[in-house]
Amino acid sequence: MYGSTQPWIDMRLAEIYLNYAEAVAESGLGDPVLAATCLNAIRHRAAHTDNLPLTVDNVLKERRVELIFEDFRYWDLIRRRDFHTRFSTTRRFALIPMIDLRVNPPKYVFLRVHNYYDNAANGLTFPQRNYYMSIPGVSTNKLIQNPEY
Repeated sequence: MYGSTQPWIDMRLAEIYLNYAEAVAESGLGDPVLAATCLNAIRHRAAHTDNLPLTVDNVLKERRVELIFEDFRYWDLIRRRDFHTRFSTTRRFALIPMIDLRVNPPKYVFLRVHNYYDNAANGLTFPQRNYYMSIPGVSTNKLIQNPEY
């Protein structure tokens, strides 16, 4: 579960900059000028000309924009404990491409449909226990199991 077959870890320089900027903005420790420079260096590389002040909200927004489609969003929501507030009883949609054969020449149309499982469950819910994973082998390793497992 959650395993990988690749023998390396993908890390981008932009992610390292964002991690540092977030840590400085959250903790107040470190060099805030350097953290703001890291945050704005990412923006300047993407042809933005303005500078953002170093705040947690700005760092998180830039994280969403810079790391989109790289499988960070889910783990950021889990790490910051925001998943249950943003996606409680929501319904996901999908666009389904279909060929309309009633017209000549046939053309594609897109149907917007609800996710079947969300409809069946009356909306997507995220139990807060899912922020933690179960610890295997607690009977033999003397660790304390996470709550609700």
